Amino acid sequence: MNITKPPALAKFLLQHLAVRNDALVGDLLEEFEHRKSPVWFWRQVLWIICLRFAHDLRTPWLAAGFAALWPYLVFVAGRGLSLNSQYRSVLNWTRSHPWPEFYLYSMAVGFVTAAVLFSLGLGLYLMLTRNLDGLGFSQGSLVIFLGTALHGASLILVNLSSQHRGLLRTLVGRLLNFLLCWWLPSFLILLASIWSAARTSAYGTERNGTSASRTRA
Repeated sequence: MNITKPPALAKFLLQHLAVRNDALVGDLLEEFEHRKSPVWFWRQVLWIICLRFAHDLRTPWLAAGFAALWPYLVFVAGRGLSLNSQYRSVLNWTRSHPWPEFYLYSMAVGFVTAAVLFSLGLGLYLMLTRNLDGLGFSQGSLVIFLGTALHGASLILVNLSSQHRGLLRTLVGRLLNFLLCWWLPSFLILLASIWSAARTSAYGTERNGTSASRTRA
């Protein structure tokens, strides 16, 4: 089989996610014509994405640490919100519906609340790192709401079809449920939102700098 084109998905990621450097993209495509190895091309694209990820975050370990801690704080805050009378009235409204509407409504309320709290966390992180601007925060918040919606929909489907509810009654089951169904997806969503916000802010700065240079010229 004669491979003449690079993998379409890898090429898309390279052009839209990894770099904004037409010369580098051209060099990789030209090198692929000689190697004709999809594995080599994927390896280069993933490596460039990792480098771009670290560059855009500026402080990747700080971002990872914040993204790891904030979901736990959101979980604790959610428990505290359940004691609020107004929030409890909303939860009671969801319980007034029959199954499975009750479950769907309660999950929707929970994940909308989580998305709002994650957006607050994103704003706090950007403020602490002195990288807060409206465009980046909006982009990062969009990632949060989309990611939370997908996460919530997947959990609803899994729970409605689950045949192992008894496992959640054990301590180990609850811990695994927290780590795999809540903490890990939340960590990835928040980390992706921080990256998206930082990337958008950096792109806006580069574009403004280019425009200013052209104006002076």
